[in-house]
Amino acid sequence: MEVNSDVLYLALEEDVRVAQATGIPAAQSLLKSIFKKYEDLPSVQADSAAIAKFLSVNERCERFTWDKLQEWEYEMIGELKAHLYHFFHPTSVGHILDFDEAFQHAKAGPGASIGARGEDFYTKHFDSTLTYTHKSRFLPALYRRQTAGSTWWLEAENQRNNRHSLRCVPGSSISTVPKNVDISRTICTEPSLLMFYQLGMAGIMNRRLREWGLDIDSQAPLNRELARVGSLDGTFGTIDLASASDSLSVRMLRELLPQDVFATLWCLRCDLTRLPDGSEVELHMLSTMGNGYTFTPDSAIYMCRIVSVQMPRYPVAKDWKIYRG
Repeated sequence: MEVNSDVLYLALEEDVRVAQATGIPAAQSLLKSIFKKYEDLPSVQADSAAIAKFLSVNERCERFTWDKLQEWEYEMIGELKAHLYHFFHPTSVGHILDFDEAFQHAKAGPGASIGARGEDFYTKHFDSTLTYTHKSRFLPALYRRQTAGSTWWLEAENQRNNRHSLRCVPGSSISTVPKNVDISRTICTEPSLLMFYQLGMAGIMNRRLREWGLDIDSQAPLNRELARVGSLDGTFGTIDLASASDSLSVRMLRELLPQDVFATLWCLRCDLTRLPDGSEVELHMLSTMGNGYTFTPDSAIYMCRIVSVQMPRYPVAKDWKIYRG
């Protein structure tokens, strides 16, 4: 039996009216958004809109300035910097972003990488050219030293290097994937060796986030439940910040992050990306969607920002946890 889309929509609309009458605030929003991801074919306009938005956000990152702040803003930024320092320096020994430890957390990632002949770990690291950027040219020697700790990995790397070698590339390449009918989502394909260590650093930062009470791997279902409860009783709301990860300006983070931490993250990012039309653009954001560590410093900064306006300086895991439902 065929389903008439008009009748289905009218039935849904009637259900929404009933929900509104019973005081469910999110009902009308649901009705407005139900078709936002419906499309018969990929939209050229949606892809163009995504690239234009990416370039606009990148330009905004370049224009970032600390001018004309009020006194309370300077005070809040000082608190934020203090919490970020404590996050990345839990002891007096140094910051947490250690390359040897990053190797223990490193992985290939699930998607494409520049130079890779496939998307699985074996193909990327044992049957492809490993790629890096000029700024990260220390990575090949580091990778070879670290893989030498395993006899089979060292032998596999020797064979891979004889067949495919290594290659320095200018940066990443940007493409689009479906998001909704109006705009696509941009994602950058990173050099393979860069991605390997980006994900390694992300693993270190994820562990530190868990020590502070935030587990990214389990946060999504908690957020969904909180959003559901908030939509029913209106006691609180959620916010979806547009281009939040892309908005981490290099100029801003050069000031906010401890310099040793910034230098480590900076050397593992691409300075430019290649657009679909073949042109290249300099990146003024710390990292893009596609960079292996994007979500972790992003989460740390937002978490420390919340703490900086709510809690005393230097929270300790046993004394303070962010809300976990």
